Amino acid sequence: RIKEENKNKRKSFWEQFFGNYQNTRYQLEDYEAYFSVLKIDTTNKENFKEDVIVKAYRLLSLKCHPDKGGSQDKFIEITEAKNQCLEYIKNK
Repeated sequence: RIKEENKNKRKSFWEQFFGNYQNTRYQLEDYEAYFSVLKIDTTNKENFKEDVIVKAYRLLSLKCHPDKGGSQDKFIEITEAKNQCLEYIKNK
């Protein structure tokens, strides 16, 4: 009986290597901050397209680009938000 309990407590190789699969799923709640940086409305499902994200990124990057007088930190934040939003859409 003790062996059966220990067997159930042990994690499989895949659980040890990859961790809990539930934690690796792409949830919208985790990415809402990135969409808000790009000023994209997450309630409209049509906004979850690559061209909408790229368009929002281009508009903001023109305003915040360091060569145009914007902040380097803000430009990096916008670029990171674009990359994360595209990752969310591809892996959704």
